[in-house]
Amino acid sequence: MSSLEALPVLASLRAHPRPAITAQEAAAEKVRAKELFDRLSKIMESISAALNDAPRLQPLLSNRTLDSILHIFRDVGLHVEIANLWSKDNLEKASKSLMEAVRFVKSVGSNDSTIPIPYLLNNLAVMRHLEGSFEEARILYEEALPAVVTLGTADSDNASATMLYNLARVYENVGEPSAAQDAYYKLLGRHPEYTDGAWHLNLTFSEANLHLQPSADLLSCGWMRSATMRHTP
Repeated sequence: MSSLEALPVLASLRAHPRPAITAQEAAAEKVRAKELFDRLSKIMESISAALNDAPRLQPLLSNRTLDSILHIFRDVGLHVEIANLWSKDNLEKASKSLMEAVRFVKSVGSNDSTIPIPYLLNNLAVMRHLEGSFEEARILYEEALPAVVTLGTADSDNASATMLYNLARVYENVGEPSAAQDAYYKLLGRHPEYTDGAWHLNLTFSEANLHLQPSADLLSCGWMRSATMRHTP
């Protein structure tokens, strides 16, 4: 395995340290994982910038074919793992990685991804929502919600509830209480046990609630190669 192919493997191993190590050692491993992923990201950016410049591109390939390198960069799970690693420390980097995952899945068709694209869209929306990009988050949630319903999987009902909650939260943030109320009513009609939804529904009737800043109760879907992400007070 060449050094380039080894980078994501080594970074992933360090991002998920062994159970026997101490908390301090685990933190150090995650720092090292971020360094390795950053190194890989810089290589990705350099190659992407040189795609239409053969003399500049050739030295970057280091005797590899372009397809073999692009295969590494098109690993959706890799981008999701990078996003997960940065999600608590650097929302910009997390968003950037998820954008790459969404862009690639859309380019080849969502059926070719191990992570359903509605989950990726929701997770990206959560990152943008937490960054304060409410309109962009709204568009992404509104794209993800109908798409997840069509999946027809065992988890799609829970995922759609999560996305509906997130969408209602962003309606609150953009100052549309009526739209938020409609979303909460739909959510509680299907899931009356959803206490966060009931609590926020009551808040929408108070003018003081308008333009609240997003908080960390948003939920993700398919986070870290498998399941769902959300936003809470």
